[in-house]
Parts: sequence; structure tokens; C-alpha cells
Amino acid sequence: MKKIAFSLVLLFYLVNAVGQTTAEEVHELLKAYSSVKAFNGSALVAQHGKILISEGFGFKNISLKTPNDSGSIFRIGTLTKPITASMVLQMQEAGQISVDNKLSIYIPDFPIADSISLKDLLDNRSGLRPYPEFNYSGQSAIDSLIAFIKNYPLNFKPGTEFENSNTNYLLLGYIIQQVGGKPFYQTIREKIFKSREMTHSGFDYQSLSSGGKTTGYLNLNSKTIKPAPILDSGILYSEGGLYSNTSDLYKWVLGFFSGRDLSSFLNDHYDLGWIIDSAYAKKTFLQESLIPGFSGFMAWIPHDSTCIILLENRNSGDLLQIAENINAILNKQPYDFPVPRAEIEVDQAILKGYTGLYRMGEKLKLKIELDEDQLYVEALGLGRSVLFAEQENYFYTKVSNIEIEFIKNAEGKVNRLILHQKGETIEGYRIE
Repeated sequence: MKKIAFSLVLLFYLVNAVGQTTAEEVHELLKAYSSVKAFNGSALVAQHGKILISEGFGFKNISLKTPNDSGSIFRIGTLTKPITASMVLQMQEAGQISVDNKLSIYIPDFPIADSISLKDLLDNRSGLRPYPEFNYSGQSAIDSLIAFIKNYPLNFKPGTEFENSNTNYLLLGYIIQQVGGKPFYQTIREKIFKSREMTHSGFDYQSLSSGGKTTGYLNLNSKTIKPAPILDSGILYSEGGLYSNTSDLYKWVLGFFSGRDLSSFLNDHYDLGWIIDSAYAKKTFLQESLIPGFSGFMAWIPHDSTCIILLENRNSGDLLQIAENINAILNKQPYDFPVPRAEIEVDQAILKGYTGLYRMGEKLKLKIELDEDQLYVEALGLGRSVLFAEQENYFYTKVSNIEIEFIKNAEGKVNRLILHQKGETIEGYRIE
């Protein structure tokens, strides 16, 4: 879906699904991804106001063999951000707040705050640096966050640059709480979840007792099954602490984009918690999420009321590519179909020899890392994907179909790699 320059290019396998409806085609694609363990979660896809599919794939809990379904509930991580932003807009519409207000109204003893507006926070253009290891546990945590931003200079002049900083949306949660006079999660529940009848959404995932609750996995593949640690939802707070399911998120998306004048927003590449791009010449709003044990993706294309929501209870960097292929089906374009390939075991000592940072031309760097006996590739700034071995030095990904070949120098040490994609090759040299 997102066609940005620094993303890895897909190797397309042209598929012509003869005799299938669009819904059947999308189902078969997701079923194929699930069969090669490249998708484990729930999906909702709608177009022209009609839900084409809403179903689950894989398991909520591997050990209990409980299958995912359309009602499976997941932690949604960064998909929380647009919901937080929508609460700010609701408060503005109610006359409680203005996005042009300066941060100094809410943090009066922070001089630099006079130059930062709430719009800067919403746009990730405040210049406030990311806050490490935030754990919301009451006023003491907010005090710690405010003390942190007071002690460091801005990374840039507000409004002049973009930086994806968690500090922005943590502060918006604090402001919502301050203006509303109630805890952030209570305001969201009363003003958004209840009005949209989002009955499967909330904040305290640890205490959730619903049968739809999924178990999150750090690794979930043929080699390793590792449950993720159970994190307090307060750790991610207003920038990533909510849980939901696909049908509730669809209700929210429809409500957010209906009957609201957004002409003064959503005109740059990021605003109101959405990444703004285009696909097939149609303006597209999307957001991705990756937190321990859970991955998420949602997109809205106003031109034809397309909505794609993918939620997984495993760590995955593949949802963007899966969504791109679903959108290709919806637009009757060629798409990538997963094809089962051979997979062999490679000794851990050999895998360790491949790890490091590789420079691929002037702008792109690839990070190869070994985590829990599994090799991963990550384009810095993007999600990471699992690498599967076809030969001892030749690996592939199951979704984007990227192939990586590791090359040794005369001393027998790996000093470069070759990335194969779309019939072309890109050579990269190890720099760390």
C-alpha cells in the first residue's frame, strides 16, 4: 500500500484468479499466508461500504489450539494514536480545546512550550525527543515525562521537521486527561467506545477475561514458539496502550471519517496519527504497529471507501506487504502470492556470522540480527522480517519474497550480502 522510497520492493508473482469473487480471492490469499505461517490473526476488508471478509486465521493460543476468528481481541499498539488524535478533535469540536493552543497552557513552567502547539504534537513536528521506557502509573509518571522534556533541548524548531516521537502522543494523553478531568482511558471509553458501540475495546489488557483475548507471541514459526511478556498497558499509555478487534476498529474508522471537516488536517505525509500516502492514484491513510507479541495495520482509502484492518498476535514486519497485495486484488492488479519453499536448519554459529549492519547504496542500510535462534532482516526505520534458510548461505522471506545471499571474503568471514528482488540484485557491504 505504502509506496515510499525506502521500503523494500516486492518481488511480484503474477496471479490471475479466474472465476473467483474479490472476497474469495482475498480469503485465499490470507489462507495461503496462514498456511506458510506468515499470518496469524484476524482480518477485515471492506470496499464501497460492504465488508468483503471478516475472519480469523491461525490460533489465539497455540498450546490450547483455540482458533482466531472475527472476534479475536488484540493489543493494537500504535493504532492507538489515531484514536488519541480523534479525542483531541472531539474536544476541539466541543470547545474544550484548540489544536492551535500552545503546550505552555498545560505545562506553564516549561518556557520552550510557548513555541509548541498541539498541532505540532499531532503532526509529530514538535521537536521533542522520544521518551525512553515510559511507564504510566499515575501523576509520578507524568511528572517524570515533563521533567525529561524540560531537561533536553529540542531536536529541531517546532513545525519545521518530522520525527516519530512517542513523547508527542504521551503528552496528548496527558492533556486529554487534564482537560477532561478524568483518566485518559476513562475519557476514551466514555466518549469514543460507548458512542461507537465498540464493546470489545479497552485499555487494561492484563485484566481482560474475554474469550476473544489472544496470547501474544514474540516468535511463532516452524522453529520457535515463544509467548511475549505480559506488559502493563500503562507502559504505552496514549500512544499504544489500547486493545480492540477488527470490527470495533472498522466502526471507529467509519465514524472518524464521516461527517467531519478534515480539510485543515491530513494534508501532509503524517497527521492525526495517520501516515498519508497514495495507492493506485488514490489518497490513502494508514498506520502500522509492532509491540511485543502483537502487530497491526489499518488503512482507509476514501475514494472507494476501502478499509483494510489486519491484527496479529505475533511479532511481524509483514503486514504492510500483505495489505499491499490485498489492495492490489481490490484494484484488479497483479499481486504477490506466497509459494511454499524448502527450509533447512542452519547451525547457530553460522547464523551468528551473518549478523551485522550492511550498507546498501547511499541511503539504505540493512540490519541482520539473530534473536531466539531465528535470523531477521530489518531495513532501518521499518519493521523486520524473518529470514528462512534454503541453503546454508541463501535465505528468503515468506511475504515480500526477498532473497538474501551471504558472501565470504578470502579469510572465510562474511563481509557482504546480495539482495535479490524483482530479477535484480543489490550488493551490500558489512559496516558493523
